[in-house]
Amino acid sequence: MAHSSPKYYIIKQDLIKLINDEVLTAGQMVPSETKLMQQYNVSRITARKALDELSNEGYLYKVQGKGCFVKNNFGTQSLSKICGYTEEIARLGMKVSRKVLTAEIIPCFSKRSHELQIPAESKLYMLKRIYYADEEPLCLTTAYLPYQYFQSIEQYDFSLQSLYNIIENKYIYKITRSKLNLEAVSADEDTCLHLNIKKGTPLILFRSVTYGLVKNQEIPIEYFKTYYLTNKIHYTLEQQR
Repeated sequence: MAHSSPKYYIIKQDLIKLINDEVLTAGQMVPSETKLMQQYNVSRITARKALDELSNEGYLYKVQGKGCFVKNNFGTQSLSKICGYTEEIARLGMKVSRKVLTAEIIPCFSKRSHELQIPAESKLYMLKRIYYADEEPLCLTTAYLPYQYFQSIEQYDFSLQSLYNIIENKYIYKITRSKLNLEAVSADEDTCLHLNIKKGTPLILFRSVTYGLVKNQEIPIEYFKTYYLTNKIHYTLEQQR
């Protein structure tokens, strides 16, 4: 015997259809919890669960004290071009902001030594930041740079400045290519805390080694890992045969 769908799921799918059919458009407020309770004869918990899931999946955004509103269409970015997050967010027409969590010089360790092709006794500049798009958390990223190539980089305020802009315009290292790995993961407690999401929220984990020209030689100049919210931006990869 088939089971009927949970009531929150029915509400959720009805709202998704209204959004996809453009009955509800970007910036428009969706029915409140109270209205959904009355319309579907459900509890407040059920109505709230439907709206929370739509918010977590990127269909809606919440405004404190006002309600839930339909989000703009997902931004789409290509994976075929190296692009800093500052540039990426700005290109999509969103306001960029950053919060520095850690910015310090640390001893190197074996894994980073291998990835960056530097001696084990080297020093690293570690920069951990949250990026925001239109004041909403977008990603949590940690970058490691060989300090031998970036002396005095700690003087820069990376809550205000783009790392790639500093690399290319202050240190005059041309960024050439990157080796990028992607993995689907669930948010752990630390990531949840920084991105203001629930544990288990789906994320894309990027791991990458970035290469640049230093004294006309192409070498690894950065390793980074980034936890990216999947409900903000979609990535595309174009292939040819």
